[in-house]
Amino acid sequence: MKRHAAIAAFFALMVLPLNTAAEPRPLKVGAILPLSGKAASAGKAMQNGMIMAYESLSQEVKSAFELSYDDDASESKQTAAAVRKLMADGEADAVITAFSNAGNTAVPITEAEAFPLISLALDRSITDGKKAAFRFFLDIEDLSRAAANEAARRGYRSIATITTVHEGNVAMRNGFFAAAEEKFKHPLDRDLQLSEADFNTVVVPFQSAAGIDAIGVFLHPAHCGVFIRNLRSRGVILPVFTLGGFEDSGVRAAAGDGLKGGWYAAAAYSPDFLPAYHKRFPGDSSYGAAFGHDAILILAEAAKRSIHRDSLAAYLRSAKLSGGATVSAEADGKNGFRFPVVIKTVGEDGVD
Repeated sequence: MKRHAAIAAFFALMVLPLNTAAEPRPLKVGAILPLSGKAASAGKAMQNGMIMAYESLSQEVKSAFELSYDDDASESKQTAAAVRKLMADGEADAVITAFSNAGNTAVPITEAEAFPLISLALDRSITDGKKAAFRFFLDIEDLSRAAANEAARRGYRSIATITTVHEGNVAMRNGFFAAAEEKFKHPLDRDLQLSEADFNTVVVPFQSAAGIDAIGVFLHPAHCGVFIRNLRSRGVILPVFTLGGFEDSGVRAAAGDGLKGGWYAAAAYSPDFLPAYHKRFPGDSSYGAAFGHDAILILAEAAKRSIHRDSLAAYLRSAKLSGGATVSAEADGKNGFRFPVVIKTVGEDGVD
């Protein structure tokens, strides 16, 4: 009897692996966002968009997709530490970062191991010539072309600019004038260090400048609204425009009434997105939320297909999405994505 029992146990052990399916490993993504600090309103908006997208997934997809969050406060040292920590775990499949400074900090670390990086940022240098780094944000050429065409349509001939010395903001200014193809005079160009806080002196050149039709405001969120409030308090009523940033409710709050009528080039959203967003997150900024949202939908599709780290870059190079927060998103074959761009005006754009 003992011999028969032993034989039966042996065959049971032999059969067990054949009849027991291993649990599929989920796609694991870490989002490193500025949830505190100077860009917190936009970082929180991106996280909100991600939360909305994740909540919309079926339970089956959720079980195949794990998403975690970390705060880098938009500080490069914290970004680098968070990326290294995520990669050191050995289980993560990809990392998401927000804004150009974080993307530029992360990419040398991730590229060294061909670790997938999804950057919610404008700066093309994050992805140019890279193996596994992707930008999931508006393309600077598309934004700049739309803004330059709108400025020409409005009859501007002479444009002053103010720019934060920060990768994304400098890319905005340079992109705008490259797209403008010398259509405009550029008599006044002021740079602002990220640490600078004395806006009284910053505004003075714009008070005294003559013959200017509009001001291109290519400033970090921490600067943008404060500058415009000071500008208006000094009696400067010139039109202001930018690429995207006027959508940030933190910027709008800091600017007060001074931003009303300001215009900007931005992504076209699906009609239901902003009403649903403001219902879910009343009072929060929506700037960047659509990109956080749709990045998660793109990655959720990878999770459905059981795609993980080694094959994620190949998937992202041809991924596309319709019916998300943005009207559409499609890989451009150069590690970026393209989105339809429209001109919006503060007070008429449905953001508030």
